[in-house]
Amino acid sequence: MKKAVLALGLSSVLMFSTMTAFAESPALGDVHKGVQEKAGKMHGLLEQLNLTGDQKSEVKDLMQNSRSTVKDIREQLQANSTQLREAMSGGSVNLDLVKQLADTQGDLMSSLLVGQAELKNQIYALLTPEQQAQLVQLTATLKQEMGKRFGSGVHPSLNKSSPSDALNAISQ
Repeated sequence: MKKAVLALGLSSVLMFSTMTAFAESPALGDVHKGVQEKAGKMHGLLEQLNLTGDQKSEVKDLMQNSRSTVKDIREQLQANSTQLREAMSGGSVNLDLVKQLADTQGDLMSSLLVGQAELKNQIYALLTPEQQAQLVQLTATLKQEMGKRFGSGVHPSLNKSSPSDALNAISQ
C-alpha cells in the first residue's frame, strides 16, 4: 500500500512537472521542427521511389494542402501554449482553466497526428504495389537507424507487462 501511495504521488509530481515544463517552453518550435523533419523524411523516402510525373504532382498537392492545415494547428498550439503558460504562472493556479487548456492542447496535438496519418494514407494510395512495398522497407530501415541513434524512446517502466508492474518499477 505504501508503495502504491508513493508511486501515485511520484506520478502526480512527474505529471505536474511535465505539464509545467511544457507550459513554460518558449514556444512550440520543437513541435513545428518535428513536423518539418517528418515531412523532410517523407520527402526523402518518396524521392527513392521513382515517382511518375503524375504521382509527383499529386503528392505535391497533398503536401501543400497538409502544410496549410499544419500551419493553422501549429498557430493554435502556440496560442494555447501561451495561455497555458500564463495560467500556470503566479501563486494560485486555476485548475479548471489549466484542465481546459490542457485538454485543448491534447485535442490540437491529436488533430496534428491524425492529419499526418491521413496524409501518409493518401500518399500511400497513390503508389503502385511495388512502390508501397519499397516504402514499407525504407520506413523500417529508417526506424531501425533512428532506434540505434536515439534509442527506443520508451521509459523502461513502460515496457512492463501490466500497469501494476510499471507502478512497482517506478516506486522502487
